[in-house]
Amino acid sequence: MSFIKIADKVRDAYDEIESKSKSGRVTPQEIVEYAEPEDSPLHNQFEWNDKIAGHHFRVWQARGLINKMTFEANDSKVREYHNLVVEVKEGKDRGYYKTSTIMKSEDLKGILMRQMLKELKEMERKYGMYAELFEILDKKKIKKYQVMYS
Repeated sequence: MSFIKIADKVRDAYDEIESKSKSGRVTPQEIVEYAEPEDSPLHNQFEWNDKIAGHHFRVWQARGLINKMTFEANDSKVREYHNLVVEVKEGKDRGYYKTSTIMKSEDLKGILMRQMLKELKEMERKYGMYAELFEILDKKKIKKYQVMYS
């Protein structure tokens, strides 16, 4: 099934759930409940085998634990680990690297900087309508890093 058809189903589900909501919000829990019946248009978008889903949930929890790890540097909290996609002979490999390991490697530092720039562009796309938020970003510095790490 194409992503467009799935997106339409998600929008329809969201609209249906929202129409029953007093607050105008929809929670992930409500989406799961909507998808639970086998005849739900979203049912096939979820893993209903608890053994498989349980493992995936524990992996998700492990990501959360790793992402919460910070250390103090220059009076601010810094992430202790970063999730990077690294090119290897077999293709791409994704995993977590210590910040100290990244800072010792020009290759890993470059990967992290490209990832950060990509995330900044995504933030600008996602929140671009709120122009005043982007006045805090120094566009000259961003351009400098884009040139350095392209």
